Amino acid sequence: MDLDLAFDDSDFQRKEELKVGQSTSYNVKMCTELWFERDPDEEDTEYRIQQLKFSGDYNYFQGNFEAATFKYQELLDLLPANNFPVRQDVEESLSRCYMKLNRHKESIQTAQKLVDMMKVYDEAKQRQSLILFSQVCKCAKDWPGCITALEQLAHHQSHYAQFWLDLANAYYQYSHSEGESISYNFQVRIVTCYIRARLLLESVLNTVGQMTKERNQKLIAEIDQELSHLNVSSELIDQAAEITRADIECQDALSTNGDEEDIEEKQKEKEKFCEEAFFKRWFSWAGKGLP
Repeated sequence: MDLDLAFDDSDFQRKEELKVGQSTSYNVKMCTELWFERDPDEEDTEYRIQQLKFSGDYNYFQGNFEAATFKYQELLDLLPANNFPVRQDVEESLSRCYMKLNRHKESIQTAQKLVDMMKVYDEAKQRQSLILFSQVCKCAKDWPGCITALEQLAHHQSHYAQFWLDLANAYYQYSHSEGESISYNFQVRIVTCYIRARLLLESVLNTVGQMTKERNQKLIAEIDQELSHLNVSSELIDQAAEITRADIECQDALSTNGDEEDIEEKQKEKEKFCEEAFFKRWFSWAGKGLP
């Protein structure tokens, strides 16, 4: 049987001879250090866009927020209207620059514009813009704006503990900015948010990794400390814990065993946010109306 194992003449050719006629690799563009800080090429818009994006990000992470602001502003003027991903990123970076420079009015306006832009896109993009808005409002101590953003975030992702924890803190800060004592309505809001955050963190302790478990335990301890510092009755805390625990168990059961109609109905409820409906859904158990 012929296994075709014989040597061919080409096997003995030198490598140099074999290279003849082969295509060569393309010339890779070499970028020198800080190439984006060189004089701009005004005729090449695409190249200028790349320069401004790299330069803006570089200055931002170097802490040169004023310089980064100018780069991002010029970049937004050059970006095509259909280049949405880059525009979203640049608008967010610009808002954070304003925040770092304590230019809070401009920071909030830019973040609000981004929230308005995201309304026609998917929930993930809406969530990202609302998180930014809550952060810049918190930095500016604009507690009503911060609360509005966090209520929407908690409305759409009611099983995410961090939103409830941040909302409790925002309610607390806002209530103190309005006066020395905390009204009953805000006591209910703060306690409910803290309790819900704590129960959600506790519910996953046995299913997460060690690092996340330690972080959750630390947050739970901080929540218990905050609750102990509130001038509220233990009966209110116990009642909030009982009702909130039952609500979480009901939601878990529905997501696991609920029929399609129930799930679709719950999803429709989540699609639109209304402050009054939010209060009724989460805080009306205490038997009080809106302040």
